[in-house]
Amino acid sequence: MKMIDYIVIGIALLSIIIGIVFGASKRIRKSPSGIISFILTLITAFTVLTLVLNIPNVKEWLNSLTYKMLEADNWFLTFLVKIRIEIIILGIIITALIMLIKFKVCDLIADYLEMDNKLSSALNKTLGVVLSLVTSLVIFLVTLEIIYLINGNSGWGYETVNGSLLRIDYLYENNPIIGVYNYIKSSYSEIINAVGDAYGAF
Repeated sequence: MKMIDYIVIGIALLSIIIGIVFGASKRIRKSPSGIISFILTLITAFTVLTLVLNIPNVKEWLNSLTYKMLEADNWFLTFLVKIRIEIIILGIIITALIMLIKFKVCDLIADYLEMDNKLSSALNKTLGVVLSLVTSLVIFLVTLEIIYLINGNSGWGYETVNGSLLRIDYLYENNPIIGVYNYIKSSYSEIINAVGDAYGAF
């Protein structure tokens, strides 16, 4: 085994201990206010907005609203139409609803995990371990990708992981973080195009 293998095993064991000791309830309760959670909320809201804009009745209603604002022959209303204020407001409402649901669901889950019974306690510790391991894995993979971008298939980065018993060298060259990034990028482009099509429908 190489030093990197011992480091990974040590991180995994430490993550398990942290998960058992602290559980998952507090992290779940605080998770909606995190930056990653907020980014996921925006992506979800953007996706829902695209679906809503492609509903025929919604298109007709927004189209009717736009025409009424233009018929008023008011410069301010015309400006609002140009910036597509109706879609902006709809997006804000959808985002607010998703955030409200997210906070409520996380609170309900956290409340259950904090109940004074064996099942809740066991589930809290189990989820705590899972969350700790996933967090450590993501941080490790991101760190690995940064080292790869700096060193490539040579230098101290490659030499550190090459021949790893845990196949860290394979992850070093085939990091799943890149696959996830490409998937999100592709999906985001499709959503952008869909919203663009919805804009053009009015």
